[in-house]
Amino acid sequence: MLLLGVDGGATKTVAVVADESGRVLGSGRAGGSDLHGPDEELALDELARAIGLAVAAAGREPRDIGAAVLACCGADWPEDFDDIRSGVMRRVALGTEPEVVNDGFGTLRAGTPDGVGLAVALGTGLSVCAAGPTGRWHSSYWADDAGAVSLARASVRAAVRAELGLGSPTVLAAAVPAALGLSTAALALHALTRRRGLPPAAHGRIAEAALRAASDGDEVAVELVEDVVRVCAESAQLAVREAGLAPGSVPLVLAGGLFRGDPGILRGRLAARIPATEIVHPALEPVGGALLLAFDAAGIVPVRERLRATFPDGAWFDTRDDGSAPPSSGVPG
Repeated sequence: MLLLGVDGGATKTVAVVADESGRVLGSGRAGGSDLHGPDEELALDELARAIGLAVAAAGREPRDIGAAVLACCGADWPEDFDDIRSGVMRRVALGTEPEVVNDGFGTLRAGTPDGVGLAVALGTGLSVCAAGPTGRWHSSYWADDAGAVSLARASVRAAVRAELGLGSPTVLAAAVPAALGLSTAALALHALTRRRGLPPAAHGRIAEAALRAASDGDEVAVELVEDVVRVCAESAQLAVREAGLAPGSVPLVLAGGLFRGDPGILRGRLAARIPATEIVHPALEPVGGALLLAFDAAGIVPVRERLRATFPDGAWFDTRDDGSAPPSSGVPG
């Protein structure tokens, strides 16, 4: 029997296929699959494409999949779970019906031995979830915006206001356009608000510039980062309460692309605002957590060392536009 884990995000969708020992046999990567994005059918197509690539890279057929968990952004309501499950099954004839969960639970399982705890995932957007030992859980369906896109947009606004003399002086007036290879904040505003807009990778570069500026003490950038931390802390406190957990009684798992460019200010401020028994930065990507959930569902305990040894390396997951796009599928070296 093969097992499948999928992490469906707003920017990218990744899938991994493993055997019962935990050895990863193949992986696949496709575009964003947010069901609440502009095109629901395209989102489902991308989910199916990532799965198909991973199965093909493993040299097997979809019918060989015996357990599957899809951890998807936008999976917030019962109808979302149903639509994703049925939409994928219409496109890929898996050997079993997949379980669908909110993408935060892939992050949580990647960083904990049993899926009990609190997870804050900051990528294109924000995902917060908590789960207790009884199976009671909560995810952040209501949270204000946070993540790379909202931080980037706020940074562009602050940069433009500073450039026009309408707001407080900030290094963002130069750092934001520089992140896009532009000369002025006004040009950055044009790039952000024109019809085609900015690709996700560009939002990520602006957000990284804001994190660096905040780390260097720029007051405007610090305020923007504090806004992100506030939203995360509010959502985390609610999730813990709704999952029936006591504040500070479980680990806090931090993951997501925004942390890749964080000099430490974001991690540090989140750790100071959210009580936890420990702060965990998982060795596995969230899709690894989705795969572990599939193992849990099948009642199989994988060899974690084998899973880590055969898992795709971190560069394969990076969506920052550095001119070296990773392959869409692959097998362990």
